[in-house]
Amino acid sequence: MFNVSLTPKALSLVLLFAAVSTLSSKPAGTLRQFEFRGSQIYPGTVRDYWVYTPVGYEESDDPCLMVFNDGHDYVRESGHWRAPEVIDELLAAGEIPMCVAVFAKWGRIDPENEDQIMRMNRSFEYDSVGDRFVTFLEEELLPEVRKSYRFSSDGNDRAIIGSSTGGICAFNVVWERPDRFSRVFCTVGTFVGFRGGHELEFLIRKSEPKPIRVVLYDGRNDLDNQVGNWWHSNQLIYTALKFHDYEVEAFWDDGEHGGKFCGKWLPDGLREIWRGWPESPKPGTLNEKNRAHEILLPGEGWKQVAETPEGLCYLSTLQSGAIVGATKEGRIFKFDGAFEWELLADMGMPIFCIDGIEDNRLSVLREDALLFVAGENGETVGEIILDLSMHDILPFKNGVFFAVDTPGSLYRLDSSGARERLELEFPSGSHLARDPSDRFLAALSNDSRFGWSGILSEDQGVHHAQRFYHIHVPEYSDKSGLSEILSERKNGLLLAPTSLGIQVFGHQGRCDGIIDLPENSVVRAITFGLGNESNLYALTENGLFKRRTQTGGVHVWSEHSKVEKFFR
Repeated sequence: MFNVSLTPKALSLVLLFAAVSTLSSKPAGTLRQFEFRGSQIYPGTVRDYWVYTPVGYEESDDPCLMVFNDGHDYVRESGHWRAPEVIDELLAAGEIPMCVAVFAKWGRIDPENEDQIMRMNRSFEYDSVGDRFVTFLEEELLPEVRKSYRFSSDGNDRAIIGSSTGGICAFNVVWERPDRFSRVFCTVGTFVGFRGGHELEFLIRKSEPKPIRVVLYDGRNDLDNQVGNWWHSNQLIYTALKFHDYEVEAFWDDGEHGGKFCGKWLPDGLREIWRGWPESPKPGTLNEKNRAHEILLPGEGWKQVAETPEGLCYLSTLQSGAIVGATKEGRIFKFDGAFEWELLADMGMPIFCIDGIEDNRLSVLREDALLFVAGENGETVGEIILDLSMHDILPFKNGVFFAVDTPGSLYRLDSSGARERLELEFPSGSHLARDPSDRFLAALSNDSRFGWSGILSEDQGVHHAQRFYHIHVPEYSDKSGLSEILSERKNGLLLAPTSLGIQVFGHQGRCDGIIDLPENSVVRAITFGLGNESNLYALTENGLFKRRTQTGGVHVWSEHSKVEKFFR
């Protein structure tokens, strides 16, 4: 971390003079301006962008890529950034690799006549957290650029640069898709309460470290207004990254907000983000205070172990440890670890969930009945006739089932088919789980950022339920993307795959860790199984993925257990 003690005016004059005096009066390469229309991600917008190819680009086989947000500021010949000239100087000194530079302006919707105003899309595109902007780059803008220019598709060969609102956008690009961009230089970033940027600080702390290199700049006299304090918020981002030992560097001084104070740091920022290239940025080390640390094994990531049969969306585990999956249409498959799924049964009609139960059987919830299927041969060995439609069901050792219908009403069923509607209403589409001691029932839904916890009493009722769990929901969505919940047996933590990752909830209902999703994919279901049930399996549309862990799952056949750690 660099700290400078000169006064703001003296420092800015010294460094600005030093930077400008070393720059050529004109870029040595070629700068061309373009216009992009027809976006489906930001419909109706038009934007200007510039592409700069330095001298030597034509001889380069696979040049790197740098994207600059607010690109019009960076290419302005009389501006504070003068990025093409900076690129020329750094290339001549061998301090950055050969690259194509794309300078993109934010989108706008132009007026149709002089009485109308322009809609400026800058804050919507740049301040919004989530993957919308990087998706725009990858699926729309960069493919257009690629029609005329060559550049690498490897995230290690790509960097993004931005300032203020463009700065948080640049950071968010590498945060969401480090496989596409792994290096970022962010100056006076708006990690404040515009569109969720203030939440990035604790999402960094809760998430698994990513392979990115981050360089920050801010000044002590940056903005302080109704949405936050820029100086303090950038300090929080820096300390959050240091919490997991990221490759992060920071330049601090007494500057204010704006290119006048940021532009002088561009040469140092570009040197730092490309330092050591072509070596890739290393992910940090998961801090032991993150509760995902209690589940994951160091150095173990997701590995694909099988493809996904068409339509597979449910996942559970048999008492033998084998993984079972099912489609909504009623086909049930079994996976024993041999790289292929075996068709176990075809129920001939839609099903809504599956659960492994005792004696190596599977409970299958159909619209009109709860069926019991043998895990060895797929034969139906029993059923309970129902006259109501359930969404999810949770079995217990004594033959009791708790079930929730789609609207969220909770029922208690037994093996004779008797049922009781309990005086509880959960959010629509809730999923059920219990803790290792069978003391608490949890209910979480995709439709709510809050989940419920109730006490299971001796008569197998549910009492004293309260809105207990707090689920992180993407800023760009009204739903969490939650598709499943399950408990792990070592510490009684609750796991829920969502759009932001597999959220890990402690005993106080807080999300205390977030496990990465395999290949940044949507996870349909998760379960523990095989290998002493220490393997965590995740089902995506691209395949079945496995990750070795230090724990296992809570199943109906599991012995009651005392967790190793309770309060944190």
